[in-house]
Amino acid sequence: MGSKTGHLLPTGNACDEIAGVEVSCIDAATPIMLLRAESVGLTGHESPGELDNNAALLTRLETLRQEAGRRMGMGDVSQSVLPKVVLISAAEAASHTLNIRYFVPLRCHKAIAVTGAMAVAAAINVPGSVANQMAMSTRKLSAGQLLSQIVLEHPSGSIELTAEYRQQNAFDLARVSLIRTARKIMSGQIFMRALQRK
Repeated sequence: MGSKTGHLLPTGNACDEIAGVEVSCIDAATPIMLLRAESVGLTGHESPGELDNNAALLTRLETLRQEAGRRMGMGDVSQSVLPKVVLISAAEAASHTLNIRYFVPLRCHKAIAVTGAMAVAAAINVPGSVANQMAMSTRKLSAGQLLSQIVLEHPSGSIELTAEYRQQNAFDLARVSLIRTARKIMSGQIFMRALQRK
């Protein structure tokens, strides 16, 4: 926890308000700023292309991100890719925890970075965070419960994570893990001319 700022909650709060929008600033694997998609007039299920073409949205998210960075003790983040912005909404599949749109930072990722997914998984278990509130409101999580098996929907599918704690305490995170799969995307041969010895 505290990969860049030294604190899981760099602002000292599970939830902050920036320009009238509730956000959670979390630093676990990477610093992120979480907010509900509906708080910026979205469903959260828009495609990356739709989001990338919404100039007003990108400007608003960048304004929020820069202020979040300042409050997280990161200074002027206008020339930095951190913190990342994560929009969350209710998952479509009953077995999934949350639906997310992850920004890097001025375009929407077609999936989610592993470090970003880990940060969201940690945020879900922080009482009072935006992610925790949504997980509770969609009945994926009950009060006082820690969710160890987490599935995040993203534009290209889903990612499964496991959160482990040293004690039954959301601030004593031991690790977040996941299994990545790979598929063969290329096969080829390279022909090189043999060097002749003199």
